[in-house]
Amino acid sequence: MWSLRLVLSLAPVVLAGAVDAQVNSSLGASRLDGAECVDLDSGHAITSSDPNAWPCVKVSYGAGTWTNIPKFPNLLGKVLKVTLDLSAVGCRFNLAFQMVDSDHAGGKYCDGQSGDPCVEVDFLEANEHVWGTNIHAGAVQGGWKSGTALGYGGDRHGMAGYGVDANAVDTSAPIDVNWAFPTDKDGNLQGMFVGFYQHGSYTPRATFTVGAGQDLHEVTAALRRGMTPGFSYWSTGASGVPWFDQHNCDYHEQRQPAYFSNWQLLGGAADMEAVVV
Repeated sequence: MWSLRLVLSLAPVVLAGAVDAQVNSSLGASRLDGAECVDLDSGHAITSSDPNAWPCVKVSYGAGTWTNIPKFPNLLGKVLKVTLDLSAVGCRFNLAFQMVDSDHAGGKYCDGQSGDPCVEVDFLEANEHVWGTNIHAGAVQGGWKSGTALGYGGDRHGMAGYGVDANAVDTSAPIDVNWAFPTDKDGNLQGMFVGFYQHGSYTPRATFTVGAGQDLHEVTAALRRGMTPGFSYWSTGASGVPWFDQHNCDYHEQRQPAYFSNWQLLGGAADMEAVVV
């Protein structure tokens, strides 16, 4: 079984508009009213390819955008960090933040592995009760996918500590999330490490790894090219998203926005060490 041991010596990546930041929790994260946020559903665009220069992003229900966001720089050996408020994303709703191989941008998902499959990294598909992170590699139709979920839901393995007022990751409050892309000595992706920080603590509330031990050469190549990020927020109503969420959860029309703030891109993931345990 593969896991990632953290050997962190994190230094900020120097890009245009970069900020001096740490990978750990941003102290005192607070609820946003959205006034200072870019609302992607209102036609506003993110114009920078550097996440350090990104504003707070408001994602409203019904939003779905790929084409107005420049592709990310190479994330290999780096850590992407954001403060996320999804406290208003209720049961049977799906808030997603993903990126696809830049050659397949323009509203195209890759996780179905059909038609013209491509590489996709799902930073999150989540609501206040369940969280999923996945890597989809599309060399062939029906190619493997690797994912981990917190909370409950469908065919996913979970963790009871995620949810509203949960003892590990409390979704009623803002969450600092880190996604790390550690590499081996040849610069190849070893997996995707996810860490959750909250309430001003520098100790992670929960961690897991996606893709370790898998053949990630196509994902490595896509990350080197730069991948196109996108957001979406949707539901199918009372029928929900049964492949993802709990079937008998208490559905109600809860369509308030979610917020992504305090974007940071840092170096240092290359110092993570893949070990067999």
